Amino acid sequence: MLKVVKSVIAPLLSIGLLTLGSGFFVSFQSIFLKTEGYSDLTIGLVHSAYYAGILVGTLKVEHFIQRVGHIRAMSTFSSICAIMILLQGLFQDPYVWVLLRFVVGVSLAGIFVVIESWLLDKGTNTTRGQLLSLYMVAFYSAQAFGQYFLDLYPIDSLQPFILASLLCCAGIVPVAMTRAKSPEIHEPEVKRAGEVLVESPFGFFGCIISGLMLSSIYSFGPNFALSHDVSPAGLMSIIIMGGVLLQVPMGRLSDVFDRRSVLMILAGLTIIPCLIIPHVVDQKTPLMITAFLLGGLSFTLYPLSVTHACDRINSKVLTSVTAVLLMAFGIGSVLGPLISPYFMLWYGSVGLFYYVAMMSGLLVVVGFASIRLFPKVPACQQNEFVPLPRSSLIVYDLDPRIKNE
Repeated sequence: MLKVVKSVIAPLLSIGLLTLGSGFFVSFQSIFLKTEGYSDLTIGLVHSAYYAGILVGTLKVEHFIQRVGHIRAMSTFSSICAIMILLQGLFQDPYVWVLLRFVVGVSLAGIFVVIESWLLDKGTNTTRGQLLSLYMVAFYSAQAFGQYFLDLYPIDSLQPFILASLLCCAGIVPVAMTRAKSPEIHEPEVKRAGEVLVESPFGFFGCIISGLMLSSIYSFGPNFALSHDVSPAGLMSIIIMGGVLLQVPMGRLSDVFDRRSVLMILAGLTIIPCLIIPHVVDQKTPLMITAFLLGGLSFTLYPLSVTHACDRINSKVLTSVTAVLLMAFGIGSVLGPLISPYFMLWYGSVGLFYYVAMMSGLLVVVGFASIRLFPKVPACQQNEFVPLPRSSLIVYDLDPRIKNE
């Protein structure tokens, strides 16, 4: 394990530093725009542009990276992120931010591809699972702890813009200083979305609905906390950590029982903390416990949906299937911040959780239909659950279920 860590320490440090900056900045811009008096619809538009950039970048950046090389590409994308964030500080207009955040999203997608292809190049069939675990720890730990940068500086100052930009620049250094040879990118073959939808509608819609839910939580969770005098950093970090820590035990249940039933039950259980949170918002300990459970349940729906789809489709095409499912999640992520503001318009800040509850209920309905219409996959034929990040197509080649495709 130590040898594996040493071989990828540079890209892991880079992704950690970059995620520290980008993770807290997503929350910061929500709070900043809210305190400046902009509507949730406007805030949602800014976030939607960011997720659209990630989706477009995931599909389009490989050729650029192949042309200029990994280290140059990493330097380019990180510099662009830093420049865009500083421009946000100079031009504090949400409609300018829509364009700037789209460019940041494309650039971050490029960074994900660079880092993940580097990890893939260092992995073998026996070490890819370890590399995926290391990547998950670095990515989500940085995202969770980065939230506490929100408490360092006044929201209405330029310091948060400068800090996020500095962290983007710092992320270049570990990779730029490495002597390791840059890896080659093997662009994954993408199976047609219609084929995946027909073969596993529950898995496909599970990924879309997960995107609809999680992008809204990231976009408006900080503002919900702010409106109820709760620490946005504390609430968001506990949700993220719940998502990280509870994924594996819940996923393991799906290895033993019918995965569709487990996925449907978890979707149903997600409704419970969504309905509890509005009533315990003034009680810190119950709120944090409930938020932890919400993160653990909602974050698990995406990897479970992916694994369920993989159960129903030929294992020889898993890479292309997971590529389609990531795009499905990306589409949901773009739409989520555009739809959820209407619930907050109707119900106030707690409307965010009513929206998440409704999306969870919709997934339960899809699950019932799937159980009625399709035969179950025997437990002995199910793939092993693997917790997966939601970053780029390349990372799915690290999935240990995929052998030498």
